[in-house]
Amino acid sequence: MPSTIVFTPQRRMVMQIVLFIVLLGAVGLAALVDRHLGGIGQMQLGPPQTSGPLHFRLPASWVIVTQIDGDPRVAAVATTPDGHRKIRVYREHLRQLMSPGDYLDQVGLLSEIFGDQPPEAVDTTLAGQPAIRLEAELQITTPELTFIQSEIVVCCVFPNRQAVTLRLTKRGDFTPADEHLFDEIARSVTIN
Repeated sequence: MPSTIVFTPQRRMVMQIVLFIVLLGAVGLAALVDRHLGGIGQMQLGPPQTSGPLHFRLPASWVIVTQIDGDPRVAAVATTPDGHRKIRVYREHLRQLMSPGDYLDQVGLLSEIFGDQPPEAVDTTLAGQPAIRLEAELQITTPELTFIQSEIVVCCVFPNRQAVTLRLTKRGDFTPADEHLFDEIARSVTIN
């Protein structure tokens, strides 16, 4: 003979309280896991680096390239140990003031980085000065493979005629952690 459970108003109240506590626990656990996974991609910045009047910080766990050959504008390069992400800091003293977009076009960085694909451009600031931010995903084809390369570039021409450009390159799509890291590096920039 089946037994019947009778839910009195008191039992219903206790059951609702228990279910509410279980729900709060599940939400709390989900928030804890989300915070932990979100923190995995965040990195600490290393000690200040200097190039003339420019001061900036790079990711502490990245490999900083000390011997920079080729482009004299490159002040620093840092890369992840696997080589899939790279940050470059460019600095150049200009003879005259110009807009960041004109500077990037004049020195050929726009075509060097983005080729014929026009990047998405937005106005921003760097060390409190007007700057331009460019972003694009490029399809790179080599004899061995084809892959997506993501680029973020921020450029500013300061009143003392120092052109400063930050460039983050990643094989694949950017994640929110990449964007956050790039913004942290940009916030670390100061200029005398």
